[in-house]
Amino acid sequence: MPEENVQHTGPMYRFDCRRQEFAPYGLTCEVWTPDLMRRPDRHNEIELNYVPAGSIAYLFQDRRVVVPCGRLAVFWGLVPHQIVHYESDTPYYVCTIPFSLFLEWRLPSAFTDAVLRGGVLLDDERRQGKVDYDEYLLRRMASESDKPYFQEVTYTGAACASVAYGSRLDQGETIGNSVCIFG
Repeated sequence: MPEENVQHTGPMYRFDCRRQEFAPYGLTCEVWTPDLMRRPDRHNEIELNYVPAGSIAYLFQDRRVVVPCGRLAVFWGLVPHQIVHYESDTPYYVCTIPFSLFLEWRLPSAFTDAVLRGGVLLDDERRQGKVDYDEYLLRRMASESDKPYFQEVTYTGAACASVAYGSRLDQGETIGNSVCIFG
């Protein structure tokens, strides 16, 4: 069961604009402080974000996409992405999944294709009753991210699968119940 009022005591991250483009993050689950990014980031991992309060607005190339509170978002970090607005200073969760590992999970092809075409997929808003548990698991993973536990890979994969098995494209193409935002 999720623990109430557990605070993150580990390191807090924010985007470093001196970071080399395409530098790998690897398999991570970290807690980040929202901050405006002076330039886009690009890396060859799949990125999963969870925003527990407020929202974060990204610019993906020329598209503005808002990741709302309590929703898991999945996108390919190779697409230039840049935070251009945020509503809360509350830290948020960022997991990165190496591209090869993501492909090994053999998620539904419609989901994988949507991510690789540059989509930003949000989990089904009807999952709102499960967000406390999602946040609990992400908090736990972030606190143990320096340990090579298999459960980290398993949960991150499960989170992607949760989005993948419940996704739908705005253009009317169905891949379940979540939303794939293209702009």
